[in-house]
Amino acid sequence: MRDTAHVPVTGQTIDLGEFDLALLGQVFDASPVGMSIIDLHGRFIRVNAAYEALLGSGPDDTFPSDLGATTRAEDRAWTANYIRRLRSGDLASFSSRKRIVRRDGSDITALVQLTPLRDQDGHPVAILGVATPTDDPPTVDDARVRRFLERSST
Repeated sequence: MRDTAHVPVTGQTIDLGEFDLALLGQVFDASPVGMSIIDLHGRFIRVNAAYEALLGSGPDDTFPSDLGATTRAEDRAWTANYIRRLRSGDLASFSSRKRIVRRDGSDITALVQLTPLRDQDGHPVAILGVATPTDDPPTVDDARVRRFLERSST
């Protein structure tokens, strides 16, 4: 993060007021939990080391450009629908167990939580993603919700 009160995100400027951005950046980077900042179209803006490790990537590896590259093909439609609903304000946040595609092509199941980051007027400007590995597979209920959302988005 930049040490300034105005941080450009996806072509917009956010006034963060008195936040200590250097400290906030350190918290993000040092978090033992996988964290990402995603633009409103699903492209990664920033990820921390824990998120890189979750995906089997290191600091010298080329990181995927968007969520689609880390999402199984059969899960992309419902993931895109949730991003759209977060962007529109239809959802305040989203949480689900999700299979994430790692760098080597294997899957890892994680509890994924997505929350819009809003500007001072309440408009979403980016999305905070938090991913915590879990041994629990995605649930049947998640699959039913995915099918419902896929049908409702067409």
